[in-house]
Amino acid sequence: MLWIYERNNQKMQVETRFDAVNKEYVLIIRSLDGTEQIERFPDAPSFQSRISSLERQLEAEHWETHSAVALHDGWTL
Repeated sequence: MLWIYERNNQKMQVETRFDAVNKEYVLIIRSLDGTEQIERFPDAPSFQSRISSLERQLEAEHWETHSAVALHDGWTL
């Protein structure tokens, strides 16, 4: 899934996926300047915990999201 977050005139992306080869959950945060922060998790509970933490952080920083895009193998469906 890909979420677009907005705040004032700023945008950022948060992508979640499962790496079937390495059997890891992946969180990718793309900043305005194009940098990516990639985090990998061995299990669903730790992955979900991190996503919940990130959602609280973004809400506290006044980021808003209005929709999500489902991705299939890295391509928008």
